[in-house]
Amino acid sequence: MDQNEKYCIREDYRPNQANLTLEHEDVVFWSPSRIQSSRLYQLPLYELAKSLVIEQGMQNVIDVGCGPGIKLMSLIAPVANVFGIDQKSAVDYCRTAYNSGTFLVDNFEDPAIELSEEFDLVICSDVIEHLEDPDQLLSYIKRYCNPSTLILISTPDRDKVRGKDCNFCPQKEHIREWNSEEYSNYLKKSGFEIIDHYFLPPLRPGFSKVFLRHWIHQVRYRLPLNYNQAALCRVVQRSN
Repeated sequence: MDQNEKYCIREDYRPNQANLTLEHEDVVFWSPSRIQSSRLYQLPLYELAKSLVIEQGMQNVIDVGCGPGIKLMSLIAPVANVFGIDQKSAVDYCRTAYNSGTFLVDNFEDPAIELSEEFDLVICSDVIEHLEDPDQLLSYIKRYCNPSTLILISTPDRDKVRGKDCNFCPQKEHIREWNSEEYSNYLKKSGFEIIDHYFLPPLRPGFSKVFLRHWIHQVRYRLPLNYNQAALCRVVQRSN
């Protein structure tokens, strides 16, 4: 089975070959500029997560790939106990910046830690597209789930952000991108039940340069503004 078939992506898709977001030696991914811009990206997803926490009375939430934790701490921490997992530079920032929350370092493709907790909600926001082997991430997520755990896992919809004819990712930090049908098929194949499938803006609409750049691109190419797909899932098949 080739890689595209394995991950339920169109046959002619050309993935990038290396995870450029991994830290090594003196390379730090979460620079001050990335930390600052993270305040804007995926904010609608965390607002959706907060509404789920409140509506369902959830108590424990884990963010797999929390980054500098700004959205996790501002939106989720006031209403639930929170855990965050990411690379060292992100976790170092979180441990310095916040007086609450538990933050741990791990590599989702080669995990070294395993918590004993199971969570009410797992958030995994725009992580999966960066990984060479996303199967490892999905197995990692399952560790922290029981049959009632809800999972919000998001990634850009390739067709909505690049057009239906695109068969590669020009953003080098992304290994591969799925359209909604491929993504649903991959999650189902991996042992998840999809409860709902949302399409969200990648950041809160406003007058920031980042949003305007996205808006101009989407309008120019007649593409939808809500191109971040978020699958709300449950685990139906646990990893061994």
